Amino acid sequence: MDLLIDDLVKNQKIDGKNLTIPGYFIRSTAPINIEDDKLKVDETLPTIDDVIDHLYQNSQSQTEELGLVIQIHGYNTGVKDGQKDYVREDWEQVCKYLNQQDNALKDRKSSFVYLGYRWSSESVPSSLKNAFNSLPSLLQFLLYSGLAITGLGILLLFLFSYSWFGILILAGLCVASFVGSLFFLRIIVYFRDEYRARYYAVPDLIEFIRQLDQGLIERYTQHFLSSQAFLYDEKQAKKQAKEEWDQKRIKLTFIGHSMGGFITTEVVRVLSDVFDQKSIGNVKNLNKQPSSNIGRVFSLGRLILVSPDIPVNTILSGRTNFLRSSLRRFEEAYLFSSEGDVALRLASTAASYFSFPASTRTQGYRLGNVTVNLPDKNVYGIVNLEQIKQRLSANNQLFVSKKKFDHLLKYLGVKVLNKQEERNLLQNKKDPESLVPKSEDPESIADLFTYFDCTEYQDKTDYPGRDGKTINVLICPNQKSPLKLWQYIRLLKAFFDSFNNSSTGIDVHGGYFHGYFSKLIIYRLAFVGFEGLLDSLILEQPKEFDLIAPPDLQEKLNISGELNTVEKHKIALEYFSWICEQKTIQVAASSERYYVDVLNEPRKEVRDAFLSQQNNES
Repeated sequence: MDLLIDDLVKNQKIDGKNLTIPGYFIRSTAPINIEDDKLKVDETLPTIDDVIDHLYQNSQSQTEELGLVIQIHGYNTGVKDGQKDYVREDWEQVCKYLNQQDNALKDRKSSFVYLGYRWSSESVPSSLKNAFNSLPSLLQFLLYSGLAITGLGILLLFLFSYSWFGILILAGLCVASFVGSLFFLRIIVYFRDEYRARYYAVPDLIEFIRQLDQGLIERYTQHFLSSQAFLYDEKQAKKQAKEEWDQKRIKLTFIGHSMGGFITTEVVRVLSDVFDQKSIGNVKNLNKQPSSNIGRVFSLGRLILVSPDIPVNTILSGRTNFLRSSLRRFEEAYLFSSEGDVALRLASTAASYFSFPASTRTQGYRLGNVTVNLPDKNVYGIVNLEQIKQRLSANNQLFVSKKKFDHLLKYLGVKVLNKQEERNLLQNKKDPESLVPKSEDPESIADLFTYFDCTEYQDKTDYPGRDGKTINVLICPNQKSPLKLWQYIRLLKAFFDSFNNSSTGIDVHGGYFHGYFSKLIIYRLAFVGFEGLLDSLILEQPKEFDLIAPPDLQEKLNISGELNTVEKHKIALEYFSWICEQKTIQVAASSERYYVDVLNEPRKEVRDAFLSQQNNES
């Protein structure tokens, strides 16, 4: 197996105590350059057997949910010789955060394991020497020819002062600039990282999950053979092991940041069973309801995409979305995005221009730049909360005849630079670049996600020199949506400042992990889901978020402990929406989350009715 495994925290102990949530660092051995490919052996403990042991021991507990959370980083995160691995350090801090700082997780009897997956990303800039030496002969010829022609033109212009020699200079510069552009694209490593993500990171992670699946089946097989040998032979023991795991599958949850979102969706697509009858549809029947089960041991739990570097049409149901079936396998799905993410707007959209088969500019935008659009730009919190509630019938029944869901596409869009213009994801006859070709999306993949637009998010952060201060987390001070060109220029400078730990730096691409509340949301969604997030929030007073609740909300919080589960969840949802409003986060919530996690309706029944209802409406 082409992975090395290490403890995120030494011996899985802090102050001599075992971690509630064990953490491992999984590192791909794929090289930066194929010439560097060498056999690497995992000579130090732990190994994959340690991960298998933790998962197996968790399966022997009485907790209702078993889980494995895998976090995947993005582009431009390589480690140069002699430098620290900041990805590993960040995930070590996450492991400590989960076990020491978040009260909802550290004091909870957990059956989860946390994995940080490092793939072979490269840092910007790539080696200039290697980039030059690897130039193909034709490009070297063009470069030298262009420089020579330019030099000759300058010399002749100096000697003879004929203006037409300027044409010679211009021609030489054009030829040399062509090669220079390719050289620049090489050293920014985006396309090299994309190749490594697709052909190294994805297969390595898939093989790791396959090995976990195999190892866990073998552990149960050995258990049956050793404890009840007189009842089983090896074949029967394996069959029993499969049946046991089928009753208590381990939920796979992914946190994919940036290009890590691309790796996540590719991994899930490959792991999905193409022969699953429930995932097969045709032009006449879109009613596909694929199972969340993966292999013999796992099922797909939660998908959390943070500023994902994947096309906007990933959440749409057209023919061009090759991920549509695999995304529907997750029980819960969340997207964290920001209008001001200049990393996606510059590198990724520029790359999409000549690599993505689209005829309009909007299709080239990335999912991490999606915003929540409303006529009233000052609405924050869960912007469609009342609309979700209104979909219920008078007797509180969910799926009554001809009762429609609150579709989310009408709330979503992509901001563009020219004036106040924005591109809606739902078709607008006046906007030829809107993304959905019909007035409704028949498969409604977009409605399975809950969207957190964090563009104007304000909170305390762990940014250098600003501890304890409430600031804009993802954009510069005093900026508001929609952003203008000069504001993006200012943001770009702040983004570069963040690489040097400057007190003026803003991590526009990864700031979600620096804001106190956004970090809390991401990891609680990953480990306890939306219902668990609501249950945990209602136990925390507003002062713990540096807020003061209005009297009516505070009164509801005070009596929430005396109410039944559904009423408590309703108050918790209102409380959560209010906190997001105070933090200036806009949320477009999936109706499914309200029915399942607030009203406690059976998850399978809701999903089945949800999907069939969507198709009946189309």
